[in-house]
Amino acid sequence: MNTPTPRTDAAWSLSFDGKQLSAGQTARALRECSQKLETELATERARLDWLESDAGVDWQWSSSALTIRRAVIDAAMKEDAK
Repeated sequence: MNTPTPRTDAAWSLSFDGKQLSAGQTARALRECSQKLETELATERARLDWLESDAGVDWQWSSSALTIRRAVIDAAMKEDAK
């Protein structure tokens, strides 16, 4: 699989200056990038888990599901949590 990874590539290239390699700087940049990506992945997995739950399946048959966007799903998840 050859999926583009522009943010990881940017974190990698920003961790070097033109003259010398800094292992500590590289490790920090990649750690920060990895943390952001892991947080985003966890958020998307939570949305998918909710959509696959009974509440999510019921919601998908409602009129509010006609426009499926992240914000709409998040609002339905929040309402369901009450």
